[in-house]
Amino acid sequence: MNDFPINFPIDFQLELSDFQGDILSAIQSAILNLSEKGISIITKASNKIPSFFISLAFTIMLSFFISMQYDNVIKFIKNQLSPETDKLLKDIKVIFFDTVLKYIKAYFILMIITFIEISIGLVIIGAESPIAVASGIAIFDALPFFGTGAVMIPWIIFELIQGNLTFAMGLLILYGIVTFIRNIIEPKVVGDQLGLNPIVTLMVIYIGFKLFGVIGMIFMPIIAQIILALHKNGNIKLYKQ
Repeated sequence: MNDFPINFPIDFQLELSDFQGDILSAIQSAILNLSEKGISIITKASNKIPSFFISLAFTIMLSFFISMQYDNVIKFIKNQLSPETDKLLKDIKVIFFDTVLKYIKAYFILMIITFIEISIGLVIIGAESPIAVASGIAIFDALPFFGTGAVMIPWIIFELIQGNLTFAMGLLILYGIVTFIRNIIEPKVVGDQLGLNPIVTLMVIYIGFKLFGVIGMIFMPIIAQIILALHKNGNIKLYKQ
């Protein structure tokens, strides 16, 4: 950098020299700030390490002793509860596992539908190994936080960079169709499996998203199903039939 301005007129050399000085000062300042932040983060982390290991040790020991006396611990806890509370907790346990199984079944159905849609679309646009690719995308679609976009959007961008405009447009149209159909049928499929009205399903998915993000979208229908099941069993009273 020092030798570079020699090839230019004197006035321009001075301006370049000042510019170089500004760049070096900015780099030094950025490195200094980064170093200070890095040291601060390391210091805070190192202070938390001892408490982490203490917590881990106590958790392991407590788990060990509870497992040795599991029956006595459960009996003691039950003795502290009223018969109504004990029955309520048992009902919640049964409903929870029943609801989770139905929820998994609902998203397995959605995964199969997505697989069929993408397989047909990839065959139409002439993609290689359409069945295998569709299987991978369908699995991604069933995973929380991912969806079909996690695979198809980078794929579309890659094809655009490669200059395959027609193929990229085909993928984009396929992605739009799959997403559109998914948004329409998801409340219906999940609602049918959980026994929820599609209106209620759509509402709780949206409320869950607004309150807790993607996690809320996943778990709010399960919570709603448990609450409504407790209402139908007479454990709680929410509304008039």
